[in-house]
Amino acid sequence: KTAIEDRNQEILGLNSQAILIEVEKQVSHDIRSPVSALNAVASVAAKLTDDERELIQGAARRINEIAGKLLEKASGSSQFKSDGESFNLDALVNSVVAEKRAQYMDRCDVAIRYQDRDSVTSVRGSSIEIACALSNLINNAVEAFDENGEVIVDVETGASHVTLAVTDNGKGMSSEVISSVGSRGFSAGKAGTGRGTGLGLYHAKQTAESSGGRLRIRSRLGEGTSIYLDLPRA
Repeated sequence: KTAIEDRNQEILGLNSQAILIEVEKQVSHDIRSPVSALNAVASVAAKLTDDERELIQGAARRINEIAGKLLEKASGSSQFKSDGESFNLDALVNSVVAEKRAQYMDRCDVAIRYQDRDSVTSVRGSSIEIACALSNLINNAVEAFDENGEVIVDVETGASHVTLAVTDNGKGMSSEVISSVGSRGFSAGKAGTGRGTGLGLYHAKQTAESSGGRLRIRSRLGEGTSIYLDLPRA
């Protein structure tokens, strides 16, 4: 081999290693929530209700879906591309909110609410990615609370887009922080958890844009934060 061939081989190896590291980060980040929900419900498995059994099955199904999607990304067959899938957003939000309530059932100071309007509106995109994005946005809100926090999830239907909103009454963000939010690796401070990875908002932004939508942020210091995912109607 020539020196150039050796160098090319070295670069290919470094690129492959970087891809694997990114996949590992995404796996550990996205799978954390459904696993936490499973563990929380499993702790009272002796007295499971039908709703709790459904939650376990849904969380397990989501773990499988996330793992499958990440394998696709690792193979290069899928990279933040919308699947062109049409699905009911209300059903997805109900499922994720139930999972988050189970995950944080020991946080008596936190309320997670969904403004359920019995919407039958369908949106276009990847249900797996949008479920992960919503889960991560709720995590971000809860983890930023010092105490007594409320997260409200809402769905508003427009002429061409449906807006999925996650609002909290936490500390809020300055305009300087907002300008950096959504960049890979950037994370605002989270109470009691140390520095975050910055993957949650980055992933939510990529998910919205890959579906033909966008992510918007409205926040004021001391008043809380609203994150909006504008998604195209099916």
